[in-house]
Amino acid sequence: MNLFIYQFLLPLLALSTFAFLVTAAILYYKEQKSNYEIAWVYQGNALLNLKRYEEALESYQKAIELNPQFELAWLYRGFALLNLERYSEALESYQKAIELNPQSEIAWVSRGAALLNLERYSEALESYQKAIDINPQSEIAWRNRGFALLNLEKYEEALMSSTNMESPQRF
Repeated sequence: MNLFIYQFLLPLLALSTFAFLVTAAILYYKEQKSNYEIAWVYQGNALLNLKRYEEALESYQKAIELNPQFELAWLYRGFALLNLERYSEALESYQKAIELNPQSEIAWVSRGAALLNLERYSEALESYQKAIDINPQSEIAWRNRGFALLNLEKYEEALMSSTNMESPQRF
C-alpha cells in the first residue's frame, strides 16, 4: 500500500494542489484587476504540464487578449500549438514572440522547431543560428542546428555543429 501511495497518490495530490494554487492565483488577480494575464499564463502552464493542450491554448489566448504585447503568452501559446502538431500556427506565435523580444533565445529555438516540423530546413537552420548568436552555449540550438543540417544532407557541417559546442548549457 505504501508503494501505491508514493508512486500514484502523492504525485496526483501534488498536481491537484498545484491546480488549486493556480486557480487561486487567477481569482486573486481577477479581483485585483491588474496584471492578471500572468495568471492565465500560469494556468496555461499547469494545463500544458498535464498535457491538456487545447485548454492550455485557451488560457494563453485569454492572456493575449488582455495584453497582446505579453511575449511569454505568445511563446507558451506556441508550445501548446507545437504539442497539438499545429506547426504553422505555432510558427506564427513564435514569430510574434520574436517581434516582441528579438533577443529571446528560446523563441528562436522554438521557431526553428516549428520550421523543422514543417520541413522548412533552411529557415530552421537560420533560426537556430540566430539562437546561437544570442547564446553560443545553447545546447539545444546547436543540437537542433545539426538536425536541420542533416535534413539538408550537409553531413560534414552537421558533424561540426555537434563538435563546435563549447560548454553547452541546457535550458
